[in-house]
Amino acid sequence: MWGKGTIVAFASAALLAAANAHAAGPSAEQARSEVLRAQQAVHAAAAKRALWTTAQEALAEAQAALERGDYAAAVRAGRVATEQAQLGIEQLDYPRFP
Repeated sequence: MWGKGTIVAFASAALLAAANAHAAGPSAEQARSEVLRAQQAVHAAAAKRALWTTAQEALAEAQAALERGDYAAAVRAGRVATEQAQLGIEQLDYPRFP
């Protein structure tokens, strides 16, 4: 029915398609979602007066990257902004010095 060559060709094509899909990076929708998540985290930190400037700067970079169509950079910066905002909020639970 199908020879070895045909099966190998199909397998190779499938592997190349998967590699190209992964190499393409995040989509515009994924980047928008990550930037939105970062915006929400930064706003939450600001509302609690726990906003770190690093979170604010990372959010600005994520928004700029999204506008210029660099979706991978937008996702990376958005994740940094979210993490830094969450750390700022967590810091509120640290014991105060005497």
